[in-house]
Amino acid sequence: MSFVEDYPNLAEFFPAYFADADLLGMSDVEAIRLFVSENNKSTDGIKMLKDSCDELSALLTNIDLHWQSVSDEANRYFVSPADAMQWLKMVSKELSNLIK
Repeated sequence: MSFVEDYPNLAEFFPAYFADADLLGMSDVEAIRLFVSENNKSTDGIKMLKDSCDELSALLTNIDLHWQSVSDEANRYFVSPADAMQWLKMVSKELSNLIK
């Protein structure tokens, strides 16, 4: 299956919040905070936040298949699956801390 099929919430989250963040002068942490603040206002948004956390956990166990897709979707350059995993762990940690 494809990244979009396997991780539909992340396929929306990454391009919407990370792809242009650097052009807007936002750090990755600021992009995550914006994602949480914009989605923490409705039942559907809260579900998306929780589902995104679940998808991140699953993606971390399957990064070898999708690391290049993560790079494309988030507009980030990763030299290896390990590099993508390091970034994803940061995203997961920040997201988890903000939606407790």
